[in-house]
Amino acid sequence: MLSRAGVAAAVALVDLANAHSVTSVDAKTPWLLYTVIGVSAVVILGAIPLLMRARQTASSIQAPRPVPGQDAGRAVDAPSIVQRLQPFGAPVLRRHSTPPAGGRVGFPTAAVDQIWLRATATIASAMGAAATGIGVATYLMASGDDTAAWIVYGVAGVIIVALPVAPWFYLRRLHAVLEASSN
Repeated sequence: MLSRAGVAAAVALVDLANAHSVTSVDAKTPWLLYTVIGVSAVVILGAIPLLMRARQTASSIQAPRPVPGQDAGRAVDAPSIVQRLQPFGAPVLRRHSTPPAGGRVGFPTAAVDQIWLRATATIASAMGAAATGIGVATYLMASGDDTAAWIVYGVAGVIIVALPVAPWFYLRRLHAVLEASSN
């Protein structure tokens, strides 16, 4: 969405600068914009089979089977693929019977990773929404719809100003999880 909005804004600005652009007979949208939209749609449609294959590969991963001669009753510490794909909820605290790679026994690695992933996704989504709003507002401004453009600029500005709240919020959650794990 971001790339299409940015391309549409760029095409509108170029169209604004060039008085003699090639357009269709009745439409006011330049043919270049339709070409870019078509190429974007082909790229997205081409990515769908790759994403489906990656999802199928990820779901076919199974937990390691015990080697003959080892203790068959011993539980496996690594979470299965079903446990890793649980829907979002409260951070999961897992206690490992063997120390994790970092060497700290009792450290809530899964919960910290979950909070870090959510914080990253939230910040990236907010930045993407603000950048998309700026692209759409630029397109609207170049198309001559100034009122709607300023409204979209205002919404993008509110998102940008509110963006520091996300790291603050997730840092507080991280502190709470670390407090809970130290008790």
